[in-house]
Amino acid sequence: MTPQMSDRLVEKTEGVHESGKQYQLSVVQKCLKTGPRSFQSLVPLAEGLYPSDLAALLQDEVLNCGILLQDGEYSLPTAASPTTLGSGRDHFELPEPHPLDYDWRFTADTAGRMALRILSETPGSGHIALLGVPTLLNAIPWCRSDCRVTLFDASEELIRYLRRQPERRGLTCKCVDLTLEPEGAAGLADVVMCDPPWYLEYYAAFLAHASLIAKIGAPVFISFLPLCTRPECERDRQEILQIAGGLGLTPCALEPGVLAYDMPTFERESLAREGLCVTEQWRRGDLLVLRKVTAAREEEIARALQRTEPIREERRQWKEVLIGTRKIKLRSPADSSNDRPELLRIEPGDVLPTVSRRYPGRRNVDLWLWNNRVFKVTNGGAFWEALRIAAGWSPPHAALDRRNVEIALEHVRSLLA
Repeated sequence: MTPQMSDRLVEKTEGVHESGKQYQLSVVQKCLKTGPRSFQSLVPLAEGLYPSDLAALLQDEVLNCGILLQDGEYSLPTAASPTTLGSGRDHFELPEPHPLDYDWRFTADTAGRMALRILSETPGSGHIALLGVPTLLNAIPWCRSDCRVTLFDASEELIRYLRRQPERRGLTCKCVDLTLEPEGAAGLADVVMCDPPWYLEYYAAFLAHASLIAKIGAPVFISFLPLCTRPECERDRQEILQIAGGLGLTPCALEPGVLAYDMPTFERESLAREGLCVTEQWRRGDLLVLRKVTAAREEEIARALQRTEPIREERRQWKEVLIGTRKIKLRSPADSSNDRPELLRIEPGDVLPTVSRRYPGRRNVDLWLWNNRVFKVTNGGAFWEALRIAAGWSPPHAALDRRNVEIALEHVRSLLA
């Protein structure tokens, strides 16, 4: 080996080492983003960093004032500079998930890791498309601010809520029903991340849109239902891979159990009704990594979206409002009614015993709350106007009986209390 080759090898090794240290530091900073932690609590979260190496990294950062140490706990500096990503003013809370949206969300740790993973595939000023993954809206800008991020989500109320938050450079939120024909803007995304409900129809819809908006060569990350999710799961997984292949997406990797989800209120309430005490982060998803190798033909996209007619019909049956951060859904009334508005009990404790869409009791539900409380109602029109008033929408429809609207509004207020 010549001296020149040796010098280049040393320079390359030092560069890799420095890059590794930066990643290790980003992992620790991500862990501390949620609040102070002791050394013992940091060790299992440090993605395999050896305890002595973690201790040395922390010591260096404390000396450089990058991390604070007080009363045995490490934390990020409270007086962040204006350019620090992830400061309190850049972070916003998301509304409560709703069971009818099949809305499970990544834990902060999973969101942070996926943000780093996605950004490692994103060139400078690149474009990231998030299909139904609002939990990454905080994590990605905290890690890097030079990329563009577009969130596609079917919930009008969620998108309206996000648009009311402080504006972020490079962030766009679009209300798009992914079960319908894709919009334009083909081939714009350098990376796509999808977190669909774990049913075949949704996978078909999300994959069709991912294939359309991803550039050739772009990675597509998608949560993949684990094998024990339901009896027909293995067959469903094979069919999902076939759909992906027909859309020009080829599998690159499958990583079991790496996606952790927080337990939403609606699931906690259902399990509590069964008397079950379950850990807050029991749900895990596999991560399927695809890559777009060819453009999908129009007929393949149409074939995939044909599968979505049953869920489109379900979506057409419901209206939603967001009252503060709590979402309530009402089955669209068939016609107007002059009946006195009433809440009719249909489940013990007014809570659905399961979050599965196979549960037959779902057919009886007219009013469905974020916490899985459910009711049948009389005079759905009055209830809808009451929900609009509670959400701060426009004044009630003049044709409705004002007294009935007031009665419905009292019911709504009692549910929110």
